[in-house]
Amino acid sequence: MPTVTANTAGTRAAIEYIQSYLAQRGMHCTLYEYSERTALTACTGTKERKKPLVQLSAHIDVVPYRDSQLTLQEKDGKLYGRGVYDMKFAIAGFMELVDMLHEEGTLHEYDFGIAITPDEEASTQISGVEHLIQEGYRPSVAILPDSTAPGWDIEKVAKGRWCFELISVGKTTHASRPWEGESASTKLVAALHELATHYKDGGRATDTLNIGSINGGGGIYNSVPDQMVANVEIRLSNAESYPKATKLVRELCEKHNVTSADFFLAEPAWPITDDPLVQEYCQSVKKITGRMPEGVTSLGGSDANFYTSVGIPCILSCPKGGDHHSGTEWVDKTSLEQFVPILRDYLDKVARKV
Repeated sequence: MPTVTANTAGTRAAIEYIQSYLAQRGMHCTLYEYSERTALTACTGTKERKKPLVQLSAHIDVVPYRDSQLTLQEKDGKLYGRGVYDMKFAIAGFMELVDMLHEEGTLHEYDFGIAITPDEEASTQISGVEHLIQEGYRPSVAILPDSTAPGWDIEKVAKGRWCFELISVGKTTHASRPWEGESASTKLVAALHELATHYKDGGRATDTLNIGSINGGGGIYNSVPDQMVANVEIRLSNAESYPKATKLVRELCEKHNVTSADFFLAEPAWPITDDPLVQEYCQSVKKITGRMPEGVTSLGGSDANFYTSVGIPCILSCPKGGDHHSGTEWVDKTSLEQFVPILRDYLDKVARKV
């Protein structure tokens, strides 16, 4: 299904398909509309419950793809295709789990919910998970299989993201008489260069900087530009990172006579790995895979921070896979086949009521 983030119609159609599938098997489903997008929640029982013991959470949107990537391919024990790792595998697993419990006639014995959101891959002003949190969803624990860690390890820290624009305004003139104007590009480049020096040693455990694009001006050689804009992202490694970064950017704006405009902020997430409900999940992973998951620091962003910001433990753990923003996205088939058994073992221990 073509669920690239910008394709809201395709994403909604996929979510409605999942809604129908889950409802036919006894889940109570609710659609939430916000910002021209649609999110789905489903829960065991006969009415909406916003505080399930366990919430299985996933996003259905994917990054852009070639049409050929919409056909699943298998080679050398790996499955290839857009979304196989990030993260449609999780939704398929949730659906398989519900189908299994429905066929057994035991679905009503469990206390869990499912949340499917449409916009994790986009830096939006409000995300689906954030909207559900605002609507009052407060599970005791969330399982979000959207990790960049090795197979079945568990994230103990996930870096945050601050996306913003740096904007420079000048006065245009002909390039033969630059003294008659003020170059917006010269000011912006100076500010960006100084900003970059503060992050030149960035690495896995530290804050990092990316200047995604620089745009503006008339696009010609002989015109001094009167406005330039840079799209900047800083990955935030700890609680002090964002205040430190905003202070630095304010100082650079004053020094170089440029301005900034926030676009998106996701604070770092600490998934509360010492919570007993998280530790039980680790034991389920060990039981199914034979290996206790290790705690790792994630370089990628996810929706986990929306859960952890309101004190909800969030389990970030997934099968072995990779290249999820490239043309060769893959997931290991053997590792993937462990996913539903892990979920089943975990729910049997912590969310079965009888």
